[in-house]
Amino acid sequence: MPAPGLVMGGVLGLQCGAALTTRLYPAVGPAGVVTLRLCIAAVILTALWRPGLRWDRTTLGIAATAGTLLTLQHLSYYEAVDRLPPGAATTMEFLGPFAIALFGSRRTVDLLWACLAAAGVVLLSHSGIPLDAAGLACGALAGCCWGGYILVGKRLAERVPDGRGLALAVVWGSRLSLPYGIAQAGTELLAPATLASIGATRTPNRAAESAPESTPEEEEEGEGAAREEASVRVTKSAGSP
Repeated sequence: MPAPGLVMGGVLGLQCGAALTTRLYPAVGPAGVVTLRLCIAAVILTALWRPGLRWDRTTLGIAATAGTLLTLQHLSYYEAVDRLPPGAATTMEFLGPFAIALFGSRRTVDLLWACLAAAGVVLLSHSGIPLDAAGLACGALAGCCWGGYILVGKRLAERVPDGRGLALAVVWGSRLSLPYGIAQAGTELLAPATLASIGATRTPNRAAESAPESTPEEEEEGEGAAREEASVRVTKSAGSP
């Protein structure tokens, strides 16, 4: 697959995953979401690639560094999403990869993309929506960690050309995330409702959530009106030829 396709696949996977996991926030929190994501990914990648541990210390160190940056990036990003609109959090996060691409470029035309990205950040800051300072800091940290992961991941891919290096990094990252996930979510990580929500693809109905609850008196009136309507229908049916 061409490199642009891989990039788009990664972007879509990240954003779709972030959108779908918002249902888990009330149950397990941002750290719990990260722990579940990384642990599930570690199981899948280990089953696919079977990385093992027979690597030299340099390779293991690079994989551990990549896994650490990946975990920090996820934790800070989901903390940002918990405090900011997803678009704002993602904009801050993409500043890291964008800076790596810009500094590594040798073409003048890339300055145009830099100006467009800077304009987007400026427009976001003047959107009129109050943005939480801690959320912005978490988004910036996520961007720095993602940029570092790109640099370290390149070295890891050079030493381990297949997916075993990524599997090692994710396994290490999942172990790092476990204490934070357990501290924040506890046994809710393995609750049946939580596990069932992981595969859910429907977002909550905001209109239904924001609708005011009915009072007991209103419920009784509604039930009485329903019974009266049903009685009228029965009477009409009995009197019809």
